[in-house]
Amino acid sequence: MPRAFTLRATLVVALACIASCPTPARALFDDLGDVVKLDAKNFDARVTNAKEDVYWLVKYYAPWCGHCKKLAPEWTKAAKALKKEAGDKAKLGAVDCDDAMNKALCAKFNVNGFPTLKGFAARGKESHDFDGARDADGIVQFVKTKLAAKTTASEDKLAPKLTYHDAFNFLNVVDAHIPKALLVVAASTSSDGVPSWWTSTAVKYKSGRRKDVAFAWVRHEDDPGVARNFKLDPSVDLPTIVYVAQNAEYHAFLRPAELGDRAGGKIRAAKAFVDKGRDGSLRGGADTRDGVPKFPEPRKPRKTADARYAPLTDENVLTDCFGSYRGTCVVLVVDANGVDEFPENSVMAELAKKYRNDPLSFVWIDGGAQAEFARAFGVKKSHAPALVAVKSGRRNRFAVMAANAGDGLDERDGLDERIASAFLDKILGGDMRFEPIASLPSVEPEYLRGGDGEYATWADDEDDDAGVGGVEVHGGEDVGGEDDGDAPSVVDIDALLDVDDGAVAAAPDVSDGEDE
Repeated sequence: MPRAFTLRATLVVALACIASCPTPARALFDDLGDVVKLDAKNFDARVTNAKEDVYWLVKYYAPWCGHCKKLAPEWTKAAKALKKEAGDKAKLGAVDCDDAMNKALCAKFNVNGFPTLKGFAARGKESHDFDGARDADGIVQFVKTKLAAKTTASEDKLAPKLTYHDAFNFLNVVDAHIPKALLVVAASTSSDGVPSWWTSTAVKYKSGRRKDVAFAWVRHEDDPGVARNFKLDPSVDLPTIVYVAQNAEYHAFLRPAELGDRAGGKIRAAKAFVDKGRDGSLRGGADTRDGVPKFPEPRKPRKTADARYAPLTDENVLTDCFGSYRGTCVVLVVDANGVDEFPENSVMAELAKKYRNDPLSFVWIDGGAQAEFARAFGVKKSHAPALVAVKSGRRNRFAVMAANAGDGLDERDGLDERIASAFLDKILGGDMRFEPIASLPSVEPEYLRGGDGEYATWADDEDDDAGVGGVEVHGGEDVGGEDDGDAPSVVDIDALLDVDDGAVAAAPDVSDGEDE
């Protein structure tokens, strides 16, 4: 065969492959495994108008999206695991929103970014956004939780699962004329759903639509603030039953030693405990406390605000942070080296979205370029990234959550959303200790900043203790304007996350109402 013909044939085959073979990005999504490919033609039949009662978690993606490429192998891995663990009860689907035929379908479900993950239950009649971890384990756990919620719906009505933010209403508002019984458990002593012995106890106090005692339960790992507020040590005090008298007059505890180990014994012990509460025998006991702990009151529902997160400048400092702004200004102090793209941006954007209806303003500032601003709050370069919460008004106050090398919160790990959320929850709940500051720092205009050496001015003092670690809540100057000379008070990260009840919690900030 002539050599020219061989080369020509080889070239034709190569060109054909280039034209027909999938690109690496597209190929990543073509290998679906156990993921079901959904499109405008089959979506209604498989999901929204399905004959089978299947739980669907659907990914809306675009092949060019970097986050979609990162999620793709995790999605495939999760689909394989769910097929093994849940069978036909749950499926993972994927919709290519870059395909012209699917654009109307993606618009129908308000897909504005990629990837967007939505769950569908009850043959598509119920839908909700995904709020779990975006890896295979997180996806599987999210779906299993939804399946468990579906299968335990009747039990949930007898003893619904309580959250930290619902605790105020449960203890003080809803059914205030009847007593409450709350079970606080640890994951190691409970299944995914409400313990069956607890619902068996609850049903004894229900007659038709009337109930004589309102029951609920909470898993400590899901909402650690509940155990913290009741001063329960998770290592020794769980499971515990908390009895709350009518109108929250007092509460009492039935602890593990009295509760026992077997289900039948737990039912008998729980019933006897609740009956004592109903007849008044628990009042004045050794394990009884007046009233109930403080939980944050629910804020009145209002129109959802836009999530806003912006750099702090001399132009917006008086409107978005100090001056006319009456909420708490949350400033991310970061060592940005003069750029506006850094890993903490994504965490801050999520926090701004999560707390968009709360009186919080989210901004960021480059500590290297604004060293005087950072130093005013005691934030040094080794503390970055740090969150500074500032309340301005008649009395200016602040609290700092700062990183320190060598402990659980390391600046090399960046800003942790879970720890930051705990910090903000304490502020909103009135449990964060704020320090006074005589005067608030200004933000230097960009035209006044110069030079190549501007970042060298933000450094750690040589005589500082480099071993201090954890989350710091500290102040700068006192009201009189003189430095107090004391080392900043340190709050352990575990205490902030409520996993170590032995740690000293910050004192409540009870003076919010005095700001004008």
